[in-house]
Amino acid sequence: MRKGVEKELREAHEQLEKRVKERTEELEKTNVKLKIEIAERKQAEEALRLEQAQLLSIFDSINEIIYVADPGNHEVIYANKVMRDLFGTDSVGGKCYQVLQERTAPCDFCTNDIILKEKGKPYRWEYHNPRLDRDFMLTDRIIKWPDGRDLRFELGIDITDRKRAETALRESEEFNRKLVQHAPMGIVQLSADGIVEYANPASNRIFNIPDGEASPILGLNIFELPLLGEQAHVRDQFRRLMRGEYVSDVEISYRSPEGKELTLIASGTPKVAPDGSIAGAVIMYVDITERKKAEEALRASEEKYRVVVEKALEGILIAQNGIIKFANPRVSELFGYQADELVPKAFTDFIHPADRKKVLERHQRRLQGEKFPSRYPIRIAHANGTTRWVEIDSVLIPWDGKPATLVFLTDITDRKQAEEERLLLVTAIEQASEAVIVTYASGIIEYVNPAFERTTRYSREEAVGQKPSLLKSGQHNKEFYGRLWDTIRAGGVWTGRFANKRKDGTLYQEDAAISPVRDSSGAIVNFVALKRDVTQEVELEKQLLQAQKMEAVGTLAGGVAHDFNNLLQIVLGFAELLLMGKCPEDPGYRHLRAIQEAAARGSELVQRILTFSRKIEIHPRPIDLNHEVSRAKELLSRTVPKMISIDLRLADDLKTVHADPGQIELILLNIAINAKDAMPDGGRLVIETRNVNLDWEGDQRHMQLKPGEYVMLKVADNGHGMEKEVLDRIFEPFYTTKKAGEGTGLGLAMVFGIVKSHNGHIVARSEPGKGTTFNIYLPALEAEANWDVETSREMPAFGIETILLVDDEELIRDLGKQILTQGGYTVLTAENGFKALEIYRERQDEIALVVLDLVMPEMGGKQCLSELLRINPNAEVLVATGHSLDGAMRDDLGALAKGFVKKPYGAKDILGKVRGVLDED
Repeated sequence: MRKGVEKELREAHEQLEKRVKERTEELEKTNVKLKIEIAERKQAEEALRLEQAQLLSIFDSINEIIYVADPGNHEVIYANKVMRDLFGTDSVGGKCYQVLQERTAPCDFCTNDIILKEKGKPYRWEYHNPRLDRDFMLTDRIIKWPDGRDLRFELGIDITDRKRAETALRESEEFNRKLVQHAPMGIVQLSADGIVEYANPASNRIFNIPDGEASPILGLNIFELPLLGEQAHVRDQFRRLMRGEYVSDVEISYRSPEGKELTLIASGTPKVAPDGSIAGAVIMYVDITERKKAEEALRASEEKYRVVVEKALEGILIAQNGIIKFANPRVSELFGYQADELVPKAFTDFIHPADRKKVLERHQRRLQGEKFPSRYPIRIAHANGTTRWVEIDSVLIPWDGKPATLVFLTDITDRKQAEEERLLLVTAIEQASEAVIVTYASGIIEYVNPAFERTTRYSREEAVGQKPSLLKSGQHNKEFYGRLWDTIRAGGVWTGRFANKRKDGTLYQEDAAISPVRDSSGAIVNFVALKRDVTQEVELEKQLLQAQKMEAVGTLAGGVAHDFNNLLQIVLGFAELLLMGKCPEDPGYRHLRAIQEAAARGSELVQRILTFSRKIEIHPRPIDLNHEVSRAKELLSRTVPKMISIDLRLADDLKTVHADPGQIELILLNIAINAKDAMPDGGRLVIETRNVNLDWEGDQRHMQLKPGEYVMLKVADNGHGMEKEVLDRIFEPFYTTKKAGEGTGLGLAMVFGIVKSHNGHIVARSEPGKGTTFNIYLPALEAEANWDVETSREMPAFGIETILLVDDEELIRDLGKQILTQGGYTVLTAENGFKALEIYRERQDEIALVVLDLVMPEMGGKQCLSELLRINPNAEVLVATGHSLDGAMRDDLGALAKGFVKKPYGAKDILGKVRGVLDED
C-alpha cells in the first residue's frame, strides 16, 4: 500500500515539475521575446507596457501562485490573481515573508543569496502558511524587471494534498512497520523467485528462535520447504501465489530447521511492480499446532460420542416443545423414516394413536415434578404401516439454552412377540389335541395338558408328581424302556409308539416324541413328551394294509385270468366240437362231458377270481335294495338249512343305490354260506337295511369313505364267531379255516371285491361265541333315476360271410376257425396284429368282420384296431378277450369296436355274437 502511495506522489510530483518546467520554459520564452522586443522597440515603451500587461494577464490566468518581489527589501511588487485571492489584494506592497508565511522576519530562503549569485537558475523551496494551513512549493529565480531591476520571480504550487499524503504514507509505513514488527503472526516477504527476504520477529518466536537472532528461514525458497509428507496442494498454492493470485487459509504441516513439527495456516498476497510484473509476495501465517491438537482431541472425543450415539442399539432423540431436534440412525430404523423426515417433526406423530395420550400425560407430569418410573412400553407407527413396541425412557436436559427432553427408545418388539408367542404357545399347548407331558430330569411329571387328561382319563392333579410309568400296559419289556431312557439322557430325541393303559384299564396306542430340555449351561433339566393317540390310525393302517394286500392279489389274479381263459377256451371249445353229433351212449361221450364240466368249473373259478379282483364286468343300475334282499331271501331259504331262521329288518324309507342286482345276490349268498357253516346246530340270520349319514355315524373313523349319505346292508349271525387273528384275514383270497375240499377261500374275497367295485366298504366284527356281523356301506343316489330294463333277442347263428380271426394262440385260431366254418363262414386267420393288417389291406373288400383278440405280443389288439379303422373307417370289428374290461377301457374300445365276446366262449356264444354284429346294420 505504501509503495502505491509513493508511486502516486512521485507521479504527481513529476507532473507538477513538468508543468512548472513547461510554464517556466514558456515564461522564459516569453521573457526572451520581451527582451527582443525591448531591444528592438526600446522606443516603443507603450507597446512594451502593453505587452507586459498582457503577460501579467496571462499570469492571472494561471492557477498557481505567481508573484514578483524585490530581493533587497522583500517587497511584493506583483501578485497574480491566485495570490491575491489567497492572501488578499493588499499582498502587493507587503513583505513576502509576511504575506506568504506570516512571519515577522525574513526566512532563510529570503536571505539566501545563492539565488542572486546564480541568476537565471531556479531555486525551489517549501513553506507552510499557518493561517491557511496549506503547504506550498516555490520555484524562485532572478528576472529582469522592465525598469531594469533584478527581481525575484516566484512560482508557487499548492502541495498541501501531496504533503498530507506523504505524511499519511509515512505514518502508514510506520504503523505497518510496527504492526509487522509486533504482530503475533509470522510475516515473511518473498522475492519474485520465492526466496524469503524478510521475516518478522513473530516468525522467530513461532520457530523458537531467540529475539535478536537471524531467522533461519531467511534465504529459504518456499518451494523447498521441508513439508511433512506429501502436500502437493500446498505447493500448488505457492505456485498460484507467485503467479499473482491471492491465497488464503492454506494449512501447512512443516518441520522447522530445529526439527520441530508445526502446523501452520497461511495466507499470501502477491507484490505487483509498477510494470505489472510480480515482484514477490507477502505471506502471513499463524501457528495452529496446539489448536490443531486440541481440535483433533475434540474431534476424537466428539467422534467417540458420535459413534456411541450413532451405533447405539437404542434410539436416541432430543425433543423440544414436542418437536424432534435430533435423532440418531437407530431412531430412523425404528420409525422407518430418513433423518430429514424426522427432524423437525412432532414426536407424537410417530407414536401409535392409542399411546399418544399416555405419553403426553406422563411428560406433563414429569414437567410438574411428579416422580414415577420413567421407563414404560409404548407402540410406535412404522413407515411401512406396521406397529412396533419400544420401551421409552426420557430425561430433561438443556438444549440451546432451553429445556428439552432426551429420549431413549429400546426396541422390545421381539420381546413382546416372544411374550405373545409364549402366551400363544401356552394356550396352544393347553388347547392342543396332542398330549404334552413335561417331567423333571428325574422323570417326575411336572406338567400335563388337558389333552393328556382326555386321553388317559387321569386328571392333572393325579398325574403331577407321578412317573409316566403309571400308564404302563405291560406290553413293552425292560429293554424297550431302557433304550428310551438311554437316548434322551444322552441328549437325543426318542420317537416311537407306546401301547399304554388308561385309568379305566382300556388300552390305547400313541405315537410319542420325547426331547430333552437344557438350561443355559447345557445341562438337561427337563424332558418334554408330545404324544398323539393313534388307536384309530392303527386300525385304519390295518385296514389299509388289508386293502393293499387284496389289491395286489387282485391285480395278479386279473393278469392270470387272461391266460387261464385262453386255456379254458381251447378245452371247452374242442370238447364242444367233439360232443357235436354224439349221443350219450357213444363211446367217449361221458369222458368228453367230464372234460367239459371240469372246464366249466374252471371258468366259474376264474369268474370268482375276477369278481374278487374287481376285474369282472358288472352292470349296475338304480335299485331298491329292499326289493333285492326280499328276492334273495327265497334263494337263501333253499340254500341254508331250515333250522336257521332268516329275519329281514328293512327300512321303510330306504334310499336308492346304484348296484348290480346279481352281484348283490352273490354277496348275500356267500355271506349266508359262511354263516351256515358257523351255525351247524341252527341259529338266526338277520339281514337289515337302513340309511346312514357318515357325517355323524360313529363307524366312520374305521372306514375309508368320504362323508355323505349311504345305505347300510347288515348281515349278522349268532354263530360261534371268530378269533381276531382269523377276522383279520377273512377277506384274503384262498384263506380258509375249512378242511381241504370243503372250500376255496374265495367266497368272502369275492364279496370284498364286489363291494369295492361298487365304491362301497365292508366292515366285519366278530368275537368267539358272539357271532359275526358284516356291515356293507353302499353310496346312496342323490336323486331317483329311471330304471333301465335290459332286453335280449335271439340272433341267427349262421352265415356265409368272410371273417378274419386274429389270435396269437394257434389252438384258439384252429378252434375258432372250425366253429365259424361249421357255421357257414369263410375264415381267414392271422397270428398277430401285423399279419392281420397285411391280410386286411389285400382283402378288405371281401372281409365282412374281424374277430380280434385284445391281448397279443408285438402289436396289441387295441393298436391293431386303430390301424384297421385307419385303413377302413367302416371296418366291422368284434373284440375277444379273456380280461374283464373296466369302465374306461370298455368306453374307449366301445367307440371303435362293434362288440365284445368273453373268453372262454362256446360255439353258440361266438356264432351269436358274430351274427349279431353282421346283422346290426
